[in-house]
Amino acid sequence: MMNPRSKFSVSTRALVVGTMVSMLVPSAVFAQTPPTAPRDARANFCTRIEEVTTKVTTQLADREAKYESRRTENRGKMSERFGERDLTRTEKRSNWDGKREEWKTKLAERATSTEAKAAVDTFIATMDQAVATRRAAVDQAVKEFRAGVDAAVVSRESAVSAHVATLKQEIQLAGEKAKADCALGVDPKTVRTTYVAAMKAAKEKFRAGVKSVEARKDTLVPLANQRKIAIESAVQTFKETAKKASYDLKQMVK
Repeated sequence: MMNPRSKFSVSTRALVVGTMVSMLVPSAVFAQTPPTAPRDARANFCTRIEEVTTKVTTQLADREAKYESRRTENRGKMSERFGERDLTRTEKRSNWDGKREEWKTKLAERATSTEAKAAVDTFIATMDQAVATRRAAVDQAVKEFRAGVDAAVVSRESAVSAHVATLKQEIQLAGEKAKADCALGVDPKTVRTTYVAAMKAAKEKFRAGVKSVEARKDTLVPLANQRKIAIESAVQTFKETAKKASYDLKQMVK
C-alpha cells in the first residue's frame, strides 16, 4: 500500500509550488541598479526608467510562461502516472482472472456428487461476487483519492495565481509611480530608492504568499490515508468472505 508521504505525494506537491519565487520574481531591477550602483547610474535613473520597467515586465512575463509550462508538464506527468497505474492494475486483474478460471476448472473436476457440484457452484459464485465487490471498492477509493488530488491542485494553483496577479499589479504600480515622479522632477536617486524599495516589498509579499501555499502541502496526506483505509477494509472483507466460503466448501468437497 502506498505511504501517504510517498514519492507520488511529494511530486504532486511539487506540481503546485516548485520554484515559483525564483521563477516568477523579476530581478532585473536589482541587477541593473543595486544599492551600491555607481553614482551616475543612480543619478541617471530617470533616463533609464523606461528601459528598466520594460525589462522587468518582460522578464516577469517570460518567467510566468516558463512556470505555466512547467505546471502543464507536471500535470501531464501526474496523468501519465495515473494511467500507468491503471494499466498495471488492469493487467494484474486480467492475469489473476486467467488463473482463477483454471482453478475453477480443477475445482469442478473434484466434485463428483450432485451435492459437491452444487457446493462448488455456490463457492464459485460467492468468490466471483467477492472479487467484484473488492475491485469496485478499490476503484472507488482510487477515484475519490484522485478527485481529492485534483481539487487540492486546483485550489493551490488558484491561490498561486492570485499571488502572481498581486505581484504583477504591484510591479506595475511601482513603475508607474517612478515614471510619474520622474516627470514631476523628483531627484532620480530618490525615485530609484523608492522604486527599488517597492519592488523588494512586492517580492517579499509574494514570497510570503507562496510560503503560505506551501504550508498547506500536507492536504494530500488525509486523502492518502482515506484511500489506504478504504482499500484495507475491502481486502479484509474479501479475506473473511473467502475464509468462510472455503470452510463451507471443504465440508462438501474433500
